[in-house]
Amino acid sequence: MHHVLPVDNEIELRSWRNQDAPNLLELILANRAHLAEWLPWLDQRGNLQQVADYITHCQFSAISNKNRFYGIWADNELVGEIARTGTSEGHFFCSMSYWLGSNAQGRGIVHRAAGRLLQFNFTEMGMNRMEIRVAMGNARSRQVVERLGFQYEGYLRQIEWLNDHFVDHEVFSLLRAEWEAQTPAGQ
Repeated sequence: MHHVLPVDNEIELRSWRNQDAPNLLELILANRAHLAEWLPWLDQRGNLQQVADYITHCQFSAISNKNRFYGIWADNELVGEIARTGTSEGHFFCSMSYWLGSNAQGRGIVHRAAGRLLQFNFTEMGMNRMEIRVAMGNARSRQVVERLGFQYEGYLRQIEWLNDHFVDHEVFSLLRAEWEAQTPAGQ
């Protein structure tokens, strides 16, 4: 089932389709050096078959409605990915992650995409808490999280193996009531 979340006149979030594999691979390969600083999965998505398998995984994950993975499309060009993962329906919380190609940075794309995914999760999916983990030192990602109104909760020591070393993650959260208080009515 293909799912589209319009963000604004420039951006929309589209769940992955099989035909997106070549575009996604091209984006990953073109940004490999840029992404390698913070993302550990590059070796698992280095060829067309691996990317196609990843998209299939995302599609099956969406069937259970626990995880949703979207391509971020700006002016009809694939520029990154955003996802809702770790959904705990009985406790009404989930996590969000995102990445963006280097050519699309500095235009507020992730901020707007994440804002739309927050709206979807709080209003349509009934979530109460959203969490984002940011690798310690990833200043650009931390900036996005803070602009969205997330609160710093602490950090997890050596939680991720990033290429050749462990990294700590900073944990941020946003509660539905906090989101509602900062979101203009009708949005």
